[in-house]
Amino acid sequence: MDMATTLSRVGGAELLILHAWSLWGEHTLRWRAQIPEDEMDEIRREAEAVHRRYPDAFVSGHELVDVRHRSVLEPGAFVSPIA
Repeated sequence: MDMATTLSRVGGAELLILHAWSLWGEHTLRWRAQIPEDEMDEIRREAEAVHRRYPDAFVSGHELVDVRHRSVLEPGAFVSPIA
């Protein structure tokens, strides 16, 4: 994070903080436990609300006053574009 913020400051680039998340065991809950769709939607919303806190908590530990940045929360596993 130190390197990323330094590069953002020097280059004037926006720092993108990405948090990818998934509901662990969602497939099993949906199909094996046969939880109704409306209950699954509520479980997923609650899990997303928990994950929404993570990027903000992470950012709060770093000095970003002079760094243009944004946090993005994406559902699903993150796969790096770098092979």
